[in-house]
Amino acid sequence: KKPASVKTIITALHEVIAKPHAGPRPETLQEIEVLKEYSERLVFKLEEKNMELQAQTEALRLQSTALTAAANAILIANRDGTIVWVNPAFTTLTGYTLAEAVGKNSRDLVKSGQQERAVYEEMWATILAGRVWHGQFVNRRKDGSLYPEEQTITPVRDANGEITHFIAIKQD
Repeated sequence: KKPASVKTIITALHEVIAKPHAGPRPETLQEIEVLKEYSERLVFKLEEKNMELQAQTEALRLQSTALTAAANAILIANRDGTIVWVNPAFTTLTGYTLAEAVGKNSRDLVKSGQQERAVYEEMWATILAGRVWHGQFVNRRKDGSLYPEEQTITPVRDANGEITHFIAIKQD
């Protein structure tokens, strides 16, 4: 209590120093052990997840490399036919770069007008029904030249089974 004399303070300090040191309470030790075990489990789970993500990243890298390196032209379009990606072989086949193709509909890039409308209607009916379509077109390159193209279009479904994209594999 204030005010305290120097003698009172020194006496109180001697009493405290003379008492045996009190260790942590048992419940504090138990809490520390629980937190330590929780931290170890958390670190283990994070390491597991990190290894899983690394494996997935490597698988995606390999798939991406394979699509890019494929000798056949590959085009990925959304459900309405807007191009979202093409590989370098598509550029070689058509003359259109990735930047020129993305966001465009393939009919605006390569359609030559040589096929009957019924061919396109049958193609769209097939792929929108979730089936693979295989056929041939006469298409137009960027330079205006025409070329015969064999093509397979495969619908891609999301987790709910809805068709979201189409993958077209093309070759001259």
